[in-house]
Amino acid sequence: MATQNEVGSTEVTFEKPDPYTDIELLVEGKGLYCNKTMLSYASPVFAKMFHGEFTEKDQTKISLPEKKYDDFRSFLLCIHPGTLEDITDKNVDIIVPLVDEYQVIHLKKKCDCFLEKTITQLVENKKDGFRGKLVHYLQLANKYNLIRTYKKAVESIASQPFKYMKPELNKAKISDQLKLEILTLRVEGLESKKLSVYC
Repeated sequence: MATQNEVGSTEVTFEKPDPYTDIELLVEGKGLYCNKTMLSYASPVFAKMFHGEFTEKDQTKISLPEKKYDDFRSFLLCIHPGTLEDITDKNVDIIVPLVDEYQVIHLKKKCDCFLEKTITQLVENKKDGFRGKLVHYLQLANKYNLIRTYKKAVESIASQPFKYMKPELNKAKISDQLKLEILTLRVEGLESKKLSVYC
């Protein structure tokens, strides 16, 4: 788990065992060397796996099929207390599904806040492709129940001219129900602007 086999080493990579290693996670045929207690504190899913009535409880190697090595290593680097890597544009799409699956609540909240701020910046800067990114983050929030991101994405999409948003929504196969929610909010916003002019 650390690059030096010394107690107290702080450079964590998960690529080699260290004195704290007591579980090897096999992903795409390669090992990620971890500590059960650390994983259990971070994730109730791992806690049940290692301390409940499961076969994994007494194993020193566990295979994680259908996972990608680099993605899972990025996930571990975000939850390990020796690294706690930041959520960024480059890793958020990788991290969100994993924090949802492994129920890492504090990191899920961190992702939610990060995406909420990212959406605000997208709308302010209006760089090429920002509307597609708004829709993508809406999909992510809707699928993984990111409450703050969902609210911000719906509001931000509703603030844009629908003729520009419609192709992006259709391309992403956004449900009619969600489109209706966006349109309703847009109409309410336009009506409130008109009322403010007459008041």
